[in-house]
Amino acid sequence: MALTFQQRKTKLLNHCPQREGRCVKFVILSPKKPNSGNKKAVQLSFGPRFQRFFCYIPGEQHTLKEHAIVLWRGGRIRDLPGMKYRVIRGVRDATPVARKTKRSKYGAKKPKQFKKK
Repeated sequence: MALTFQQRKTKLLNHCPQREGRCVKFVILSPKKPNSGNKKAVQLSFGPRFQRFFCYIPGEQHTLKEHAIVLWRGGRIRDLPGMKYRVIRGVRDATPVARKTKRSKYGAKKPKQFKKK
């Protein structure tokens, strides 16, 4: 019996946890039926052949501009069909989100009042 390997859903990562890409274009998308609100996404290019794909920008208020360098990871967004990647906030040109809970997902540092001395 031959071993079969599960096909990866995030092919562009190429077995890496994160990769770096350059912002090409910004879009605002609307989610599928029961949900509402505008979702921000960016088209990234990377690699020797400059492959292009869309990547979701989590959190509120981003300051990304064209030609910004961002780090991205896998992880689909259920509201947006075909969106399989997310930008990592707080690394490279992606600014962190001001948060007190779930900080690791948004790249936010620990507030000074909670730091140990």
